[in-house]
Amino acid sequence: MLRRPRETPIAARWAVSLVGHLYHLYRPDISPAERAFHATACGGSCKDTRHDRLPSLSLRHRTFVRDARGEDFIGTYQVTSHRENHQQGSPIPCSDPGPEVQPDDRSYAAYFALAIDSFFDDPDFLVFQTCDGPGVGCVDTSIQLDVVEGGLESTSANTQEGDASCNLYAGRSSLTLDGAIATLEDRRWSNFDHPASDCTLAAAEALIGTPECQDVAVWVGTRSEN
Repeated sequence: MLRRPRETPIAARWAVSLVGHLYHLYRPDISPAERAFHATACGGSCKDTRHDRLPSLSLRHRTFVRDARGEDFIGTYQVTSHRENHQQGSPIPCSDPGPEVQPDDRSYAAYFALAIDSFFDDPDFLVFQTCDGPGVGCVDTSIQLDVVEGGLESTSANTQEGDASCNLYAGRSSLTLDGAIATLEDRRWSNFDHPASDCTLAAAEALIGTPECQDVAVWVGTRSEN
């Protein structure tokens, strides 16, 4: 169980969120699919085509632990299991990571890596990458992780206000390392029918930890020696 230390002030977390989202949305090497995922699931400055409104402020939590080191996690891992669960238009149990991803699936990757985010250049702020091989063809995903006590973790929240309703989005990613085995769990929540009168980040954050998810993904990999 990861224990969260005291978090940074909201203003500081908002600044990190805003800069980080803009970077990931507009950098030239990101794919259209990855950009769309980051914009909707992670709270980027996207336009809500459902209501033709801009989303409200997004929040990505950053936490800091001085006695933990990002370098303990940095490296490439050979995937031994990758499961995903997503049901369009209906919630799924957060406890069910779904079936194994097959090689012909577009989200399949033989390796994943943890690397320092090149934009922030913070040794304790890492990005999760998918790779073709050890250090080969690695591409950043939208999953960014902070060093916390017991592993890596990040949470995010976002709201999108409509004419008479509110869309809420939230996410939590956590990674643990047991010897050479790394396990990443990524869960996303959403609520597309929340009252507009309560379209707040607090309402979005309250989704985290509830039993029904929008997406669940679990990666397991063994650290590569190469």
